[in-house]
Amino acid sequence: MGRLMGTAVLVHGAWSSPADWRWVAPRLHARGIQTAIPDLPSHRERSADRSDDVREVQAAIATAHPPVVVVGWSYGGAVISDLTDTSGVDRLIYLGSYPEPVGTGSSDEPFDPDSMPGLLFPDDATAAVDTDWWLDTPEVAAWPDEVVSHLREHRRRPITRSAWLAGPAGEAWRTVPTTITIGRSDIFIPSEQQEQLRTRFSDVRIVDGDHFLLFLQPAVV
Repeated sequence: MGRLMGTAVLVHGAWSSPADWRWVAPRLHARGIQTAIPDLPSHRERSADRSDDVREVQAAIATAHPPVVVVGWSYGGAVISDLTDTSGVDRLIYLGSYPEPVGTGSSDEPFDPDSMPGLLFPDDATAAVDTDWWLDTPEVAAWPDEVVSHLREHRRRPITRSAWLAGPAGEAWRTVPTTITIGRSDIFIPSEQQEQLRTRFSDVRIVDGDHFLLFLQPAVV
C-alpha cells in the first residue's frame, strides 16, 4: 500500500446519498487519499435540520487522517459553510455550489410547493425530487447507462425542509482556504454569477460540465 496522502470528507447534496460519490472515491483511493462520506441526518431523520448535518460532518473530520479536505456538492456546500470547528480542515471545496454570507440565501416568504415541478412532498416536513420524472428528462436520459442505472437503484431521498430551506448560519470559508469548482453549464449557477464569483474568491475553477460533475466528470472532481 502506498503512502497515505490524507482524507477527503465528501458531503453529498440534497436528495442524494453517500453512494453518489461512487465514481469519485475510487479515484482518490488510487492516489492514496482516504475518503469519509457522511450520510446526512436530514435525509434519514424527519426531525433533523442543517445543524444535525453539520455535526455529522464535524464527526467525520474529527476522525479523519490529516491533511483533511472537505468537499460539499450542491446542498453539501451549505453544510460545509456552517462548520463550527475548522481547526482540522486544510481546505474547503465547493462543488456545484459556492459560499454565501450569513443573512443571505433564505427567504421570509412561505415556501410554495407548486413553484417547483418535479418535487414530491411525502409529508409536511420533507421534500424530494421525483426520481422517475427526473430520469425521464432528455438530458438525464442521455447520461451514460451506468449512471442512469445507479440513479434507478439509488432513488432520490427526501430532505427535511428545515435543512434544505435554511439560510447560511456560518462562514467557515472566511478562515479556511477555499476552492470553488463549477460546471460551465451549471443551470443553478449561470455564467454571470460564475464571473461574479471570480471577483470575490481567488480560486474559482470553471470546468466543462454541468451541476452533476461527480456523475459525469469524476476525474475532474
